[in-house]
Amino acid sequence: MTNNYPQRTYWLCWGHDLVFSILLALLVVSGHEGGGSLSWSIRLRNLFFSSPPSSEARMDNSYRIYVGAFILIWTSTILIFALVRLLRRFYRIDFALHSFTGFVAIAGYPIVSLYSRNVHGPFMSIELLLAIACFILWTRRKWPVSVYLTMLLLVAHFSLWAWFSSFPFLCCLYLWPGWVWNWGGSIGTKMRLVYPLLSLCCGLLWAISARQGAWPRRQP
Repeated sequence: MTNNYPQRTYWLCWGHDLVFSILLALLVVSGHEGGGSLSWSIRLRNLFFSSPPSSEARMDNSYRIYVGAFILIWTSTILIFALVRLLRRFYRIDFALHSFTGFVAIAGYPIVSLYSRNVHGPFMSIELLLAIACFILWTRRKWPVSVYLTMLLLVAHFSLWAWFSSFPFLCCLYLWPGWVWNWGGSIGTKMRLVYPLLSLCCGLLWAISARQGAWPRRQP
């Protein structure tokens, strides 16, 4: 069974799926590669780039690894977006997909930060559990808080994680490897704020589109 939405709601859902696809690809690839192994990127480098035994090639080696990570992220984004848009056509899958995309928006960045051990503050795990509990209440329509207070709580949630998490380091190189020649470490540490900001945008789009009826309700 396919879903037919009004034009405005359709584009809102489309925009949410695009932001979600970028976010999920960034979290998966940088979460894996940021651990220090860089195994996926190294395999891509070896596949697409020749490495002659010259000093110049060795100096350019790390840059090519970041190019591999860049290719991984944006290829994954395209594939995730295509898959999500395909699954949207099926009503029962759409409800499960709605819950999954919301969970990734709220808890994806914190979970990957904890996984990569880049969180400073022992209470952040408790904060994540509270955020997941609030998310469950929202999905079950038992959330007693107003919309405006909910938005403030979302901003506070991601502000805490932006402050206490140092993940990922130099994420600007994942977004565009060419930045390494101009800014390098000076702006790289600030560019990690892209992750909590993108998560916040995804969470807000998810909540707004849900209120406008872009997602199916749970079947009784």
